Amino acid sequence: MKSGTATPKPVIVAMSYGTLDPAGEKEQEKIDRIIRERFPDNEVRWVYAAGHFLQALKKMGRTTIFERKVPIKSLEEMYSDLVKEGKTNVALLCLLVHESWSVSKWVYEHPTQGLNVKYTKPLLADIFNVEKVVEALAPQFGGEDTVTILVGHGGVSGKEFHVNAPFWAMDEYISWRYKNVFVATVHGPPGVERAIADAQKTGCSQVLFIPLFLTTGEHITKDVMADTPESWKSRVGLPARVGSPFCDDPLVMEVYVSYLASVLSQF
Repeated sequence: MKSGTATPKPVIVAMSYGTLDPAGEKEQEKIDRIIRERFPDNEVRWVYAAGHFLQALKKMGRTTIFERKVPIKSLEEMYSDLVKEGKTNVALLCLLVHESWSVSKWVYEHPTQGLNVKYTKPLLADIFNVEKVVEALAPQFGGEDTVTILVGHGGVSGKEFHVNAPFWAMDEYISWRYKNVFVATVHGPPGVERAIADAQKTGCSQVLFIPLFLTTGEHITKDVMADTPESWKSRVGLPARVGSPFCDDPLVMEVYVSYLASVLSQF
């Protein structure tokens, strides 16, 4: 490096699980804008953690996402591109809500090909963020006539029960501080049965489902709000609406941004 030449800023690689839903992609684009506005001197790229989303996009003939036409690639492809371009410092922003055995192993143990990669953690990997998230969402909670159910994803395999620990902690924290607010998960405990039973006992006249997801996603539209007998909405048996996902909550997004700022300061 020549004397007086500034060290290039690290490339920010935002990693999400992925989506094929146009509305979900628009919500991800909000996150992209937040990151770029907060760190205007850093290049921001994206990767999808789920290979089936990447394959589906390719079959659709799509190679980019967002209005600014961001190339969408696998982590391996992204690392290869960065090596070829000589951009060695990489801040990987893990846009996941909770730990996942498969994704965490794939990300943190993935060969970095000689790059200097530093990582953020998923939001609820730090148990101290449980309280922060609840208090950030609290202004959305329904009034006296509304039961509120926070909808989490949870671990999908027998190896991942530990990833549901934040949802248990969240449920316990809420039970001491809020009335008619419950936590449910699509996969693993605490599940949804208890939340539905508790919701029906409240005597409330409506239900509000708040996604514990970055974007609204298919679990909300299909598992929760579908017009089928099996949907959570139908099982609660009350008029239902959906609250805002994390991408629309400035306080929750600030936790992700703070993580990223901390990692960038390490270079």
